[in-house]
Amino acid sequence: MTATSAASASPMKRLLAAVFVLNLIEFLQSGMVAFATVPLMGYLSASPEEYSVVTALYAAVAVTTTALGYTLLRRVGWRRYLLAGLAVFALGAALCATSDDLWQFGCGRLLMAAGGGSFMTSARMLINVNPPSPQRIKGIAAFGGSLTAGLAAAPWLASMMVGADAWRGMFALFIELALLAAAVVAMLPFEREQTDGAARIDWLGAAALAAGTFAVLYALQRAIYDFHGEPLDVVVSLVAGMLLIAVFLWRQLRTPEPLLRIRGLLNARYGAGLLIFLLCYVVLGTTNTMLPLFVQRGLGVAWEVAGAAQGAGLSSAMAAFVLLLTIVKRRPAARKFYVTAFAALAVCGLLLSDLSSAANVWTDVVPALACLGAFLILALATTALHAFRDLQHDEAAFFNGQQLKNMLSQFGLGLGVALANVGFQARATHHYAVLAERIAEGGTAFGTQLDQLATALGTPQLAMVQIAQQVTQQATLVASVEVFWLLMWFGVLGVAVMGLQRVFE
Repeated sequence: MTATSAASASPMKRLLAAVFVLNLIEFLQSGMVAFATVPLMGYLSASPEEYSVVTALYAAVAVTTTALGYTLLRRVGWRRYLLAGLAVFALGAALCATSDDLWQFGCGRLLMAAGGGSFMTSARMLINVNPPSPQRIKGIAAFGGSLTAGLAAAPWLASMMVGADAWRGMFALFIELALLAAAVVAMLPFEREQTDGAARIDWLGAAALAAGTFAVLYALQRAIYDFHGEPLDVVVSLVAGMLLIAVFLWRQLRTPEPLLRIRGLLNARYGAGLLIFLLCYVVLGTTNTMLPLFVQRGLGVAWEVAGAAQGAGLSSAMAAFVLLLTIVKRRPAARKFYVTAFAALAVCGLLLSDLSSAANVWTDVVPALACLGAFLILALATTALHAFRDLQHDEAAFFNGQQLKNMLSQFGLGLGVALANVGFQARATHHYAVLAERIAEGGTAFGTQLDQLATALGTPQLAMVQIAQQVTQQATLVASVEVFWLLMWFGVLGVAVMGLQRVFE
């Protein structure tokens, strides 16, 4: 290696490190906080309804921060933009780490969203700081590597820290990663550090977007509590939020300096890509909700084991990504990757829908999760490589396309969580009622089991409590299996559609 090439290698390595760490922070923090939701509510003495407000506010701020990203970047430049975001994110993580109540924790999460909401977009755009060259492939590899690492490590790390009663350590880890990213960013030689102090910010549009996003996501969060009882509040909030988002989109089409140049994104390839991204995040939100319920409550697996198993299964995403990069260099056509991805999702649903309470988490559940990891990375990475092809020669359009995609991911996750919760609650309630009715009718088998438990536990009351727990576990298991059965058929439908589509050849 010559002296010149050695000198140029170091900045490139720092750029790749920045891409990796920024994206890793995003996937780690979102995955770990989501996996630890139930323990966090317990530590903070927060009800699910109260915690759902914080979750919706976090997503609303993250979406708005992402929408403001390109305009803020034009005003202050790459280095100041990233360093300011990392500082705000670290401050928010510090508030969360030292919180003893939901109020302080919520303030910390909002700061984390304000500072880190655009980390994923920034990481992807840093790859394009260099002109088109083989170096960009290395950047994409760093981006995908951090995505797969965060996806697999998040449940494992969260379960370890929560299991050790060290939940604050999660946020200490986020602070350390933010400091590492800041050190790397501070050394990046941005050659295109021009700024445009006159770039206008559409604050009214941003306010409409923030309020609309909160209303929509709060309605989705509330659906689990109100949908089967008093759905009017959910519907009103949902409609109001959609109207506010429509106002934001209308302003983007009419404002001379919009936050998002939507007109430049109107093409079939990008639109199809957005739909696939949305479906992937709906699946991710659904499985993130169902898997802990299924493994912990349905199979009775301990929290730490559940996290380790989920992390082990999703680590397949790393192998799938390496395989994709190897094949795409010679055969870049998208159809084969999509068909394989949705086939893997169908197999995941099939394996999970065929399990009983006697299933072993390592031999029965982990292989299904491996298929899920393969689906996520193959579908997401393939779409990322193909959906932006018509935008890559226009930096503003490419950035705006990344922003819109990442904004949409918050809605996809929220929709997936809502669908899983509403469907699961409906089916679990039905199966619990059926099982309870059968028990109430009595019978020889039930009487024998009750007598045996009463003898073992000492009193009939404790025996009835034990039976009630078994009924709840069985209802949870059957309801979960039904959701996974639907997931299997969604994968089958995806195979058929992606095999016939012509947008991504």
